[in-house]
Amino acid sequence: MGALLRHPAAVIGIAMGYLVLVEGVFGQALQGAQPWLLRLNVDGWLQHGTKYAINSCTTDGLGNYTCKGIDKVLTVGHRSASLGLLVLFVVGLAALVFRRRDVS
Repeated sequence: MGALLRHPAAVIGIAMGYLVLVEGVFGQALQGAQPWLLRLNVDGWLQHGTKYAINSCTTDGLGNYTCKGIDKVLTVGHRSASLGLLVLFVVGLAALVFRRRDVS
């Protein structure tokens, strides 16, 4: 990120914005996106797999609204692959930007 933006304040601002908005707000609101969040991917990689819970809510015939948690498992193989692809993408983008901007 530092090679892409060239300013430490910009890197810190983007990282904090991502953590607050995407991981905090959208991560809780959109439960289907949880397997793709950075926090859960890093947890799954460091702990050799991890679990997360989603709520399944239903309404019965009487109008009662009930929710129950369903545990989902993330394996270390899938998490390693997704983190590896993310790192490969960021490093490739940084190399491309470096080559076009800094090499003359």
